[in-house]
Amino acid sequence: MDSFEGKDCGVKRKRAANFSAKDKGLLVDLVSRYAGVLECKKTDGSTLREKELAWGKVADEFNGQVDTARDWKVLKTVRRLKIYYNCNILLYRRQIFALKLTTT
Repeated sequence: MDSFEGKDCGVKRKRAANFSAKDKGLLVDLVSRYAGVLECKKTDGSTLREKELAWGKVADEFNGQVDTARDWKVLKTVRRLKIYYNCNILLYRRQIFALKLTTT
């Protein structure tokens, strides 16, 4: 018996965005609460532990406040939140820099 029987092969399903606009706003708000720790440039052991604890708090609060019911497999982990935040904050800083260059 073919394992693909009854499945529509070759048709990709439409995916939703990983983060909704509301999720993005919530993440920015939560990170801003811990910005002093999370955006600290120090890399010593105690600072790294503080950062991991802060990211854990951000992840817990984020997952507790998101209004979409999620399976445990798709809850936002610390790693996923950090990657998303770091990528988007870099884009945001580039946009601000470009804006400053054009206005001066």
